[in-house]
Amino acid sequence: MADGEIYDVLIVGGGHAGLSAALTLYRQLHTSLIFDTLHPRNTWATPTHILAGWEGHQAEEVRAATRRELLETNLVTFRESEAQEVKRTDIGFEIVDSEGQHWAGKKLLIAAGKQNVFPDIPGYVENYPERIFHCMFTFGYEHRGAASAGLLAREALASPLHAALVVGDTLKFAKEVTVYTGGDASLAGEIELAIKDTGARIENRPILAIHREGSNIVVELEGESKVENFLVHQPSTKMDLKLINQLGLELDARGDIVNKPPFFQTSVPGVFAAGDCASPFKIIPMALFMGANAAAGIARELSVCNKVSIIKEVALTA
Repeated sequence: MADGEIYDVLIVGGGHAGLSAALTLYRQLHTSLIFDTLHPRNTWATPTHILAGWEGHQAEEVRAATRRELLETNLVTFRESEAQEVKRTDIGFEIVDSEGQHWAGKKLLIAAGKQNVFPDIPGYVENYPERIFHCMFTFGYEHRGAASAGLLAREALASPLHAALVVGDTLKFAKEVTVYTGGDASLAGEIELAIKDTGARIENRPILAIHREGSNIVVELEGESKVENFLVHQPSTKMDLKLINQLGLELDARGDIVNKPPFFQTSVPGVFAAGDCASPFKIIPMALFMGANAAAGIARELSVCNKVSIIKEVALTA
């Protein structure tokens, strides 16, 4: 092994979920090694919300403060490299990183982030997330009282139920909401039925482009342009599947790792998952919660007093 040490836990991903797990593990005197490429999904300078004590701060400030705390424990090691290969061993797991170094651990936590996959609409990328919001819990409050907003009913929001829920969220902050269904007449009909009592409108013409106009955003349609204060859309996400495939982990329809609450064990014994890669709720509070709970499950599996998996026992009684 690169440093001759066998870590209690190898953590792939140094975002909020991985850091939360390491915080929980050190409180039980467990060692962990975190692989962090320093390329989080949220690279924009957007303020943090719904995180007690950190309102308005940058997400990187939160991560930096956590890293400082962890380094002071002498129980957590950071590797600014990518975990590229993983295999099972008699001890647990071995990871080979992007520098060709080998690392050993008893348990494995996958807390790797995911990357956004933006729709092919001219002007979309340039306006996300400053005027195209993925979550009204995160962005709505600062834009309360808006005259109008639009919802792009595609990707996750192509579900009539999901679209209707987000229309309800958006109407708390905008007087009028238009749902853009992009030329899909069948989807337009289904969503129209789902939102019939909300007062929101359907626009089924295809979107040709999006661009800024002052503090507003303009949606260009065939024969017309519509001005909105903001748009709402949840882009798809993807993750690097190298380790997922090597471990044989199961994925759900969203492409997230299948796991079992409350400790988020995967389909492979000894492997846990937390954060964006394992939840549809890709927000900091959820990542912190999952990281802490996964670490609690790991700590109990590592306990010398537990010859039988605590996770298995909890699953049987759930």
